[in-house]
Amino acid sequence: MAGNLKRANAGLSENRVLIRAMRDSNLPKFLHRDLPLFEALIQDLFPGVSIPQIQNYELEAMLIDTYESQSLTFVSSIQKKALQLFDTLEVRFGVMLVGPTGGGKTTIYQLLAQSMTLLRSERQSTDQRFQNVKAKVLNPKAITMGELYGQVDSETSEWVDGLASKLLRKCSLPDSPRLTWCVFDGPVDAIWIENMNTVLDDNMTLCLVNGERIKLRHTTRMLFEVQDLRVASPATVSRCGMVYLTPDDLPWRPLFQCWMKTTIKADGLLSEKQQEYLEELFENFIDVALEKLRKLKHMEALAVTANQSIKCICNYLEFFIPKQGGSLQPNEKKQVWSRKLYSFFAFSMIWGLSSSYDRQGQLYLDSIFRELFSKLHLPKQDTVFQYYYDAKAIKFSHIRNRMPRFEYLLDAPYSTLVVPTVDSVMYSRLLAMLIKINKRSYFTGHTGVGKSILIQEYFRKNQASQRLSVIQMSLSAQTTSAELQTMILSKLEKKRGKKLLGAKGGNQCIIFVDDINMPMVEEYGAQPPIELLRQLVDNGHIYERSKFFKIKIDNYRLICAAAPPGGGRAHLSPRFMRHFHVINIPNASDETLESIFSTILEAFLRGHKFNPHTIKCSRTAVNATIDMYN
Repeated sequence: MAGNLKRANAGLSENRVLIRAMRDSNLPKFLHRDLPLFEALIQDLFPGVSIPQIQNYELEAMLIDTYESQSLTFVSSIQKKALQLFDTLEVRFGVMLVGPTGGGKTTIYQLLAQSMTLLRSERQSTDQRFQNVKAKVLNPKAITMGELYGQVDSETSEWVDGLASKLLRKCSLPDSPRLTWCVFDGPVDAIWIENMNTVLDDNMTLCLVNGERIKLRHTTRMLFEVQDLRVASPATVSRCGMVYLTPDDLPWRPLFQCWMKTTIKADGLLSEKQQEYLEELFENFIDVALEKLRKLKHMEALAVTANQSIKCICNYLEFFIPKQGGSLQPNEKKQVWSRKLYSFFAFSMIWGLSSSYDRQGQLYLDSIFRELFSKLHLPKQDTVFQYYYDAKAIKFSHIRNRMPRFEYLLDAPYSTLVVPTVDSVMYSRLLAMLIKINKRSYFTGHTGVGKSILIQEYFRKNQASQRLSVIQMSLSAQTTSAELQTMILSKLEKKRGKKLLGAKGGNQCIIFVDDINMPMVEEYGAQPPIELLRQLVDNGHIYERSKFFKIKIDNYRLICAAAPPGGGRAHLSPRFMRHFHVINIPNASDETLESIFSTILEAFLRGHKFNPHTIKCSRTAVNATIDMYN
């Protein structure tokens, strides 16, 4: 880097060249709190020498225009990281975008690629560094090593190209696009990345097992989008430039403003005054609630990020403010529509922020939400989690009012009996809301709380009326990504050729994956079946495993269920979990257990014509059994 700077600025003193090289190569790696310390170290080493920040006005302006064209909210920290990525790509053949989920890793390279392309194709920039960019994305852990780099077919003994070798061979052709970025969006470990060492050094050559050497062009770049580098080897890390992003680079307000632009304002769902009132609600409540919930994070069944919670709130609001037949009428008085919006926001915030907490956490959160939303005047009976918004009555009502009657069938197997409870009805309602607005959900809870039964019962009641085509599967420790891909694709039919698949009969495809955290964790922490699903959710496609063309699934939704990690169940990647509404079903209380089993026992005794005195003893027998168990 220092050599390039000296050649480009021959009149610059060596001290200034060295400072700029140190700054440009190290700043992208640092956290915000480390920047003042680094600047102080530079001043100590080179006292009295100051280096002005180099401004790339053309690219900075184009990044802002790209933001606006995509209806995104401008964030200065994201623009800064995109500029750092551009500078790093100028001096490094391989670059790693590192950081926790929600930091904007995908966003910055997509924004930069589009901005550089527009500067060349539309603005006709004179700066030759700006060229048309084509990004090719793959997840290296969604497939096997043989499928990634190529292998010898065991039946024909012929060499079969892998996905990475096929893509890189195209990048080596002289007629390929001017700039090509190969994006490896997946965990970096010490196995597959070692084969990239000769690519990342000055050779820029991929060496395959069959002896072939693929020499890449200087206009090709390798990008690695990863969460961390805990298991990456020093040999690989030293060959790559680093750009580190944190969730602090992308706070919740830009996400909310982007949602307002693309959903509320674009579709005209609210008037200007209603939009201002909704924005006021977010400003007044979100920061206060996030600060209070930060102290209760240890009570979450599964960790959820702040930005993920904000997205969940927005999703629930989409249910209450639909595009057609909205709950808010245009001629309503402010007193009426403000009351409705306040109630919509309260319900969305309660479940968007706290659906991942256990029973003990809900008890603490109950007092917090009652204090925040005191205008609702909720009854003190039970917690806020037992109340739903009744659109007809324009108020919150107890979910017990929506509980259906239990119908006992004499010939029905015991395992098929489902007794409605306050919790089951509430969580079924949440599932119905999320399916209606086409959002992904992840149900968790200890064994026996009824996760799978709740979801299957919803499918049984609504599959025909809502035209749902359900693909249901349960994973195990031995499930591979290839088996999971086969289970999904075998239930679909071709829509437009072999590259677009969908549910049969034009139905909506629901992929229900039970025990999703059961697949075995590899030596370096990855779960290939989970990475396959993440690639489908993130990029909208997966790769066919022999000819490696993209396969897209039309009109599908993903629903997952699993018990909490432990006892053979693994922690799933946060980069995968961020796409879901995480809903924790708490353990049934003694009152709930008494209601379930006494209802079944009483119905059984009545159905078999037992005398009334015996029927009256059913509740007593159940209570005695629960007391004995406890």
